[in-house]
Amino acid sequence: MQQVLRSIQIVGANSLLNALLAAFLKESVAAECGSCATLEDASHNKWLEAEKQLVLIDCFAMRRDDILSMVESAGMRKVTGRRPALFNLHAEMAIEHTAIGSGVRGFFYLDDPVTSLAKGIIALFEDEYWISRKQLVNFLATPNHAVNLAMHHPELTLRESKLIELLSQGLSNQAIADQLFISIPTVKSHLSSIYRKIKVSNRLQAVCWAESAASRFSLPSAGMIDTKHFPT
Repeated sequence: MQQVLRSIQIVGANSLLNALLAAFLKESVAAECGSCATLEDASHNKWLEAEKQLVLIDCFAMRRDDILSMVESAGMRKVTGRRPALFNLHAEMAIEHTAIGSGVRGFFYLDDPVTSLAKGIIALFEDEYWISRKQLVNFLATPNHAVNLAMHHPELTLRESKLIELLSQGLSNQAIADQLFISIPTVKSHLSSIYRKIKVSNRLQAVCWAESAASRFSLPSAGMIDTKHFPT
């Protein structure tokens, strides 16, 4: 059986429109597409294992508070490794900063042409972010070590990035557990995952890696952002 290279899971309540969108994207971006109603469904749905996966979340008719709650939900955390993106957004909602910090990789708005959606999805499959240059620069300028770690190293979850930050402060496993309201076994599990992802074997090496990564978090110059993949 030939391996599928790209798959898109469309999440939203409007099953008919999302089925039509799935048919369009299958043709325009050469990806297998499916749809489901909720993020929980998407996180459990193993309908298609692909080399590169994308979760496209329909925000039509959602209020700002509902979108913010959704991007910070357990369901979102379960799909952060599958390139989550939001579409049918109102630009004036200003949810991008929080959403990026929660692992969202792209944003598509109600007045975007359908060609922009296809172009953005291709960029996401190439491990780029689909966000305006202005919003990206503003986000990178924000002095938040954990979210910047997550931004520059998307293989890390936001929780893992926060744990590295606490590790760099010299906190013990117990102190980290207290800060994050998790158990010590969960801390150890996160550390094992972090070590594997950043290719280190102990706490000292992880701290050295974090300090090296932090030194690269200065505001990027125009030449450091590959603007060909970002909408204006």
